[in-house]
Amino acid sequence: MPSIDHLLQPSLNTHKARHPLHSSYSHFIVGFFGGPLGIFMYAAYSMYNTGMLKQYLYWYLGFFILVALSLTGLIYSYLYGVPFELSDGLSAQDIRRWGNRLCGILLMGIIYLVQKDLFSVSELEEDTPKPWIPGIASIIIAYVITFFAVDQFV
Repeated sequence: MPSIDHLLQPSLNTHKARHPLHSSYSHFIVGFFGGPLGIFMYAAYSMYNTGMLKQYLYWYLGFFILVALSLTGLIYSYLYGVPFELSDGLSAQDIRRWGNRLCGILLMGIIYLVQKDLFSVSELEEDTPKPWIPGIASIIIAYVITFFAVDQFV
């Protein structure tokens, strides 16, 4: 007779987080205002607090590559401008700002899909960590790095 012990295992992840993740709403706000670099730092800090960053390390290396590609696109748009067909009458600075925000929101969506189970658990928790300090710090650091990486050297 075959063993049915594998059916009695919990269906969710067997690793338990130390603390719940920050809310998905705070991830969205940081992705909107901080761009891809801000959401990367904020999500990595949030995963570090849960104690599960090592488990998702390969995903975060991939996220870092996406951030580097988006910053490269931002630098390229500063160097060579934006094609007129894409601008639709907007200034180049507006297009870069909204492109940065769009990349941040898209990266936040990818992070949410990868860690959907952790976000679901954190929404059920009553004692979630406060997102204000790490969120604002991620946004400010992202603005400073983007300013020095893009505006100063281009």
